[in-house]
Amino acid sequence: MIAKPGKYLITTDNYFFAPDGKQYRAVWGEVTVGEFKSEFGFENAGTGHAKWFARIGSDEKGLIVAGCQIHYACMCPVKPDISHLPKSEVVQSKKRMFGQQESEIEEYSDFQNNRIYIAE
Repeated sequence: MIAKPGKYLITTDNYFFAPDGKQYRAVWGEVTVGEFKSEFGFENAGTGHAKWFARIGSDEKGLIVAGCQIHYACMCPVKPDISHLPKSEVVQSKKRMFGQQESEIEEYSDFQNNRIYIAE
């Protein structure tokens, strides 16, 4: 569990949808920790589920990540500089569609693995 309050960069085990409607696997912001029972009135069932969660960011742009979904958490008091990360590109690739002959197509890649949701 995250014991020390502050700003963290958190990566998750799976993609999540942020309030902006886009998918991410990392979030940065002010973190507070809570317990499901006291906040939501129930406990997560089963052995693979955490009984705590991290609330990251502000009320308007923030989100909640279950403790069992947090992969890494590092204290990060300064907002990460993401300006150097690529925004999108068109990728040329060869695909075999439904057993048919290989053809060259363009795919859109938005580098979801590189995006960080800034929850301020």
